[in-house]
Amino acid sequence: EEIAKLIAQEVGMPFTLSNLIQVGLPVMSFATAAQLATDFNFEEEMGSSLIVREPIGVVGAITPWNYPLHQIAAKVAPALAVGCTVVLKPSEVAPLNAFILAEILDEVGLPAGVFNLVTGVGPVVGEAIASHPLVDMVSFTGSTRAGKRVMQLAAESVKRGALELGGKSPNVILEDADLEAAIPAGVAAAYMNSGQTCSALTRMIVPRSRLAEVEDLAVKTAETYTTGDPFDASTRLGPLVSATQRERVRGYIHKGESEGAKLLTGGAESPDGLDKGFFVRPTVFSNV
Repeated sequence: EEIAKLIAQEVGMPFTLSNLIQVGLPVMSFATAAQLATDFNFEEEMGSSLIVREPIGVVGAITPWNYPLHQIAAKVAPALAVGCTVVLKPSEVAPLNAFILAEILDEVGLPAGVFNLVTGVGPVVGEAIASHPLVDMVSFTGSTRAGKRVMQLAAESVKRGALELGGKSPNVILEDADLEAAIPAGVAAAYMNSGQTCSALTRMIVPRSRLAEVEDLAVKTAETYTTGDPFDASTRLGPLVSATQRERVRGYIHKGESEGAKLLTGGAESPDGLDKGFFVRPTVFSNV
């Protein structure tokens, strides 16, 4: 509950969801890695050869803010399980959950130096990790632009790299789909964590012959997403993580309007009664 509350405060995800997702997924990552460590086959014979899988060494992990502890756990847990040491740089936008993890790992007796936490911004700390000659692998989740930079710096010392970068996810709805089920599910997949999800289905591609039905269902669903305090039980959408993100999203709404897309619901102005905080109205465009 303490971690769920903290991440709700850091990121803005409603507390109930934060408890299920922002805490539940990291717990699952550590449990899965612990299980794999006991039954993974590190050595196997193949013909006359012996294949030995060894820890790569020092892993530099650079993580984003949208699912902060989950993204940390998804990198740190498997690295520790196979015997690597880790240098973590959490996002400077939501770093406090990483300090709690450091306290937990210290409390359970992990030897000093196995898990290392260095906070700061990407162009300083992230670049230092990606370019350091004693870091053997760098794992990065974030924007494509920053990922290219990480790859460039890692290449200088021929590090192994794992990059999970930005994209735009299409939700393709076919002619024979059950729209009553598909459209609300699609809106939910777009709005999870106030849309701040790397796998958010942010554009729905639908048959033009059923466009009117889709528009009606999408608007009705979007308008059920109550915006407000993440600690209010009736809230389905919290604020965005920062003023920067709010202005970015508002910028996309203005762009949609200026380029002639049809605004069905929402808009760039603040939700009613929420002039304070980084809130954005649940918004749906058609004919984009």
